[in-house]
Amino acid sequence: MTTFREPDRAVSASEGSKACQSRSAVASALAILLIVGIPSGFGPTFFPHGPTVVPSTPPMVPIATPAHRAEGTPELDRVASAHAPPTPTVGGGVNPYRFYNREPAPVGEADYGIDAADTPSSYSTPIFYARLFLDNIATQNASLSEPRIATFQLNVNLYFTQNSTVYVYWIQDVLEYNTSSGITHFLDNVWNASGLGTQMLNSSITGLGTVTGSPAGAYYFANAGAQAGNVVTLQLPTEVDLQVVSETVGGAPGIAFEFQDGFGWQGFDTVSFPFAVGAVDSGFVVDGFQYRPDGAYLDAEVTIGGPGGGSQTKVDASSVNVELLYWNGHNLQAIVNAYNFGSDTAEGVTNLASTVQYSGENGTPAAALRINASAKLGPLFDRADVGIVNISTSVPAGALFVNGTFYGAYQGGQANLTVGPGNYTFSIYDAGFLEGSVAARVTAGAYVPLQVAWHDVYFASFITAGLPSGIIWSVTLNGTPQESDVGVISYLVPPGSYGYIINPLSGFVPSPASGTVNITNAGRNVTISWSVREFQVSFIALGLPSALEWSVVVAGTLYASPTAVIVVAEAPGTYAYSFGEVAGFHTNPTEGSVDVIATNLTLNVTWTRFTYVVDFVAQGLSSGLAWGLAVESNGVWVNSSGVAAIVGVPLPNGSFEYAVTAPAAAVVYPPQGAGTVVGKALDVVLVFSAANGYLAGTITPVTASLWVDNVSVPLVNGSFNTSVSPGEHEVRASAAGYESADQLLLVAAGTVTPVHWDLASQVAAPTSLFSNPAVLGAVVGLGAIAVAGLWFWRRRRTRVASERPVVLDEP
Repeated sequence: MTTFREPDRAVSASEGSKACQSRSAVASALAILLIVGIPSGFGPTFFPHGPTVVPSTPPMVPIATPAHRAEGTPELDRVASAHAPPTPTVGGGVNPYRFYNREPAPVGEADYGIDAADTPSSYSTPIFYARLFLDNIATQNASLSEPRIATFQLNVNLYFTQNSTVYVYWIQDVLEYNTSSGITHFLDNVWNASGLGTQMLNSSITGLGTVTGSPAGAYYFANAGAQAGNVVTLQLPTEVDLQVVSETVGGAPGIAFEFQDGFGWQGFDTVSFPFAVGAVDSGFVVDGFQYRPDGAYLDAEVTIGGPGGGSQTKVDASSVNVELLYWNGHNLQAIVNAYNFGSDTAEGVTNLASTVQYSGENGTPAAALRINASAKLGPLFDRADVGIVNISTSVPAGALFVNGTFYGAYQGGQANLTVGPGNYTFSIYDAGFLEGSVAARVTAGAYVPLQVAWHDVYFASFITAGLPSGIIWSVTLNGTPQESDVGVISYLVPPGSYGYIINPLSGFVPSPASGTVNITNAGRNVTISWSVREFQVSFIALGLPSALEWSVVVAGTLYASPTAVIVVAEAPGTYAYSFGEVAGFHTNPTEGSVDVIATNLTLNVTWTRFTYVVDFVAQGLSSGLAWGLAVESNGVWVNSSGVAAIVGVPLPNGSFEYAVTAPAAAVVYPPQGAGTVVGKALDVVLVFSAANGYLAGTITPVTASLWVDNVSVPLVNGSFNTSVSPGEHEVRASAAGYESADQLLLVAAGTVTPVHWDLASQVAAPTSLFSNPAVLGAVVGLGAIAVAGLWFWRRRRTRVASERPVVLDEP
C-alpha cells in the first residue's frame, strides 16, 4: 500500500476563504448577464444510477430535479461557443466556486486550470489517470434506496473541432462502490456539453452502451457488465485505478474507458463520434481561461459523491487517498494545480475534508480524504507548493524509479514529475539494467532540471546458429527476458558479469542453454547453436505372433522389426506413415499421419489374422435334430452346436482339425477329420444317417441256418448278433429234420431286437393227406401262409448300401 506524508505547507482555511472572496465581484458581474434561471437540461449534471444494468440495456433513471445548490452560488453565464486553444495569461480566469462553496460537494482533487493566485493556464492530454488508495471508507444516507453506496468519478472533457465548429463532451469513468458490502460496479457516461441545452443523439455516438434520457437531458451510458473485476467484493486496503484515453476510432475522435481493481487493466467500453471523421482532436482539455460552451468547466477531477441522480451522502469513516495524473508526452505526471473539490457533477458528500499529502514512495501529491465536519472548500496545492523535476537522459526510453521504487515508464529521453518538497534519488533503468542515477533536493515552487548520465555500456549479443528464420526465441539475461524472431538479441549493459538462460523452445535444443557473459570494456557475442530436438514415436504391434517381422514407412523411410515395437525418432512436425504387408494378417487403417509436437508418442497397431469361412454342411440330418461341431486352428478351439444345416467357421490360413457329434440314434461320416485353408473358403460335407439296430439271439438246434433279408447270418453255437438298418426285416431259420421258422421283425435304430427260436422236429406224413382232418387243416393253413407270404414279400424293403461322405474343396 502506498504511504503518504504530510506536506511542508498546507493550505489554510483562511486562505481558502480569501480565495472565495476574491471571486465574489466576478460572480456578481456574471449574475447580471442572466435574465432567467438555469435552462431545462442545463447546469450541474446528474450521474445516473444503474449499477446492475448491462451495457446493451439502458439504465433506470431516477426522476428528480436538478440538485439544490448552496445559497449564494453564482448562476451560470452564457459564454461564446467558439473556442481556440488558449495561451497562458495572468488574470481573467474561471471561478472554481460558481457551483460549490461549501459541502455537500464532490470532494477530492480537481484541476480547473487556475491556481490559488488566480493565474489561469491550459493544456491538453490524451490520457487522464486516477489512482484510488482505499484503506477504509464508510458512507450512508438513510433516505436513499441504497444508503451505503458512494461513487468515485474521474470526470474530464473531450475537445475537438470540425469545420470551425467546437464540440465538447463531458466524460465520466466511474466506480460505484458499496461501502458496506465492498461490491463494485464500473460504468461510464458521456454528455454533450457543446452548447446550452445540447442533447446526446444515438446517431452521434457509438459504443457498447446506449443513449438514454434524464431530467438533465439525454446522455450516453454503458456498464462494464461481465468484465473481470466488475461486480466483485474488494478487500481493503486496495488500489483501484481509473483511466480514460483519447484515441482515433475509424478516423473519428473516440475514448477508451478503462479500470483495474486487482484483475488487470480492463477496457470495458470504447466510444466514438462517427459524424466527426477527420476532426481536429485536441484530446482532453483543461482550460482555466474560460468555461465550457454549456457554462461548466473545462477541468479534470477525481471526486467522491453520492450514488447517482444528483444524490448526496454522508461519510462516516474515511482513510482514502486519490491522485490525478495526465500524460505529458513523455510520462504520466501528477497535476500541478489542484482544488480539493470538483464541480462538474451534482453528487456530493458531507463530513469529509480533502488535504494534500505526498506519497512516501515517490513524492506524488495526493488528496487525503479524512473525516472533518467543518471542512472547507478551497485550493489543495498549486505550483507554489510543489516542485517540478525535469529529467533528461540519453537513454531514449525506459523505466523511472524514485527512491528505489518504480514510478512509471517514460519515452523521448525525458520525464517530468510533480513532487512535494523533499530529498529524492531518480534512477533510469533500461531493459532491467540500471543506466544511471542522480540525487536532488526539491523545494516548494522549484523547477529542478536533472541530467541522468548514461554509463559506459556495451552490447551483450546472443546470436543464433541453426535456428530457422521466423521462429521466436528468447533469452533471459540477469532476470530480464527478451524475445526475437530474427537471429540476434542484444542487451545494452554496463560492465559486469551477467548470468543468462536460453529459454526452452519447442522442438529445438540450444547449446549452451545457460551461462555467464562477462562485459569489461567491449561488447561480447555469444553464439547459441540450435539442434533439432527429436522425439520418439513408438509403434507397438498388437496381435502378431512373436518373431513375425512387420514394418512401417515413416516420411519415406522404412523401419522393420521382428519384435512388437518399432521406435522412430523425428523432429516436431507432421509425418505420414503406412504399414507393410504381413502374410496372413492385416491392420485397419493401413496408413495415417502423426503430429510430433513436444513429447514422445505411442501408437498401438492392432493386427488381425486374415480368415476365410469354412462351411460345415450337414446332409441327411432330420430337421430339428441338434448336432455339435468342434474346430481347432493354431491351438484355438471353436465349439458350436445347434440344428442349422450349415455352420460357418472363420479360420486363418493353415491346417485345422474338426470333430462332429451326431444326435442320438444317428451316425455321421466322417465323425472327424482335417483340412487346410489356403486363401479361400471351404465346404466340408458331413453325411448324417440313422444309426443301425441289432438282431441278436439263439436258434435251436445249433446246426440251424439263419437268414436276415435273404442274407445268411452265421451262427456260433446257435447264437448270433448282427447289425441291421432301422426298419422291418425278414428273419428266417431252418434246419434238416426241423420245421423252418420265418418272422417279420421291426428293428429300431440303436436298439437290440432279441430272437430266440426252438425249431420243431418234423412229423411222418399220413397216407392220405386229406383223409386226416388235421392234415387237411394244415393244408388249409399252409394256403393261408402262402397268401400271407406273398403279402410279406411284397412288403420287403431292399437294403441300400450307405455312401461314403465327400469332402468338397478339400485341399
